[in-house]
Amino acid sequence: MREVEFLPDWYPRLRRRRRSVTTQAWSTLAISAILGIWILMSQRHVSAKQRELVEISSSLTQSVVEVERLKQLVELHNQLKGQDKIFGIIGRPIEMTRILTTLDELMPADMGLLDLAVMTEEVKAETLAAKAQQERGTNRRVKMRMQGVAPTDSDLASFLAKLTAKPFFSNVAVTYSRPRQEDGHAMREFEVTFALDLGGLGGN
Repeated sequence: MREVEFLPDWYPRLRRRRRSVTTQAWSTLAISAILGIWILMSQRHVSAKQRELVEISSSLTQSVVEVERLKQLVELHNQLKGQDKIFGIIGRPIEMTRILTTLDELMPADMGLLDLAVMTEEVKAETLAAKAQQERGTNRRVKMRMQGVAPTDSDLASFLAKLTAKPFFSNVAVTYSRPRQEDGHAMREFEVTFALDLGGLGGN
């Protein structure tokens, strides 16, 4: 005997539809959650790449600045190298005031300067080193002749020792040294010659 069905025909269909809608809702929620997580991870990845791009851009800017600075240093080096080559040919400029100051520092307190003659001369290439120097154009020097008075021979000897000790002065020699009377005071009049190499002068 068949069981009597009291539910209408549309009710089972409604239940199946509800289950289908519920399943779709849960599926949609799961997909949305997965999509949200994927978007969040993508945003973090994009943010990391943006920070990396900023760091690379900053590093590139710093590199450009360093390259420009290096370029300026190379240009300055080439300029100084060219000037050094010119100075090697014509000789470095010297300041007479600095030479006079140096001589004044070397002279004893009671020594006096009467005259100072400065002449530029060419150095003859008598040795292999001199010939090599001449080929580089550094065979010019300044020759100086100094006349002065000193109280005693010991003062003159002290001055000559200090003058010879200076590395940029060479060929120090006494041309003459003789007695001199002035206003009843006895002293020594002398003449000293020495040279200053323009090629080897450092310009300082």
